[in-house]
Amino acid sequence: MARLPLLPIEGSPFQQAFENTPKLRSAFLMMDEALKEMLDPELMERIRLRSASNNHCEY
Repeated sequence: MARLPLLPIEGSPFQQAFENTPKLRSAFLMMDEALKEMLDPELMERIRLRSASNNHCEY
């Protein structure tokens, strides 16, 4: 059960929840783009998988 309502946009439930807070969504996307420039894709995927696992989320 989501704590924030999921808005009807295309994307993951994570993205649908982020649409509730445009400023936070914008900041997150800027951080994500910066990390993509700094880290190789394999490491980014490992970080995503570990974060999902630590938060008991399916990924």
